Amino acid sequence: MTAGKAKKQNPGRRRNYGPRPDELGIRKYIPNYWANWLGFLLFGIVGVDFLGWGVYYVVDQTYADAIVAVALSGALAYMVYLFGSTRLRG
Repeated sequence: MTAGKAKKQNPGRRRNYGPRPDELGIRKYIPNYWANWLGFLLFGIVGVDFLGWGVYYVVDQTYADAIVAVALSGALAYMVYLFGSTRLRG
């Protein structure tokens, strides 16, 4: 390289490998499209409802129903997590 010519400053290809802004921090757990928001809210509401029934059954001392309600609440919480963290590419 000659001393008179400066090297061309090009951002290069490395910038294409970085994560998208919606894949960083807390934003990766928040839905980004309407379908994700719909599933996030619907499964969240039903999951909280099952958790409430689980508490009710514990107070009522019917533990078999309480175990099922809390297990379903946990499964729905996992679905809420999946709807929140899945990124639709389109």
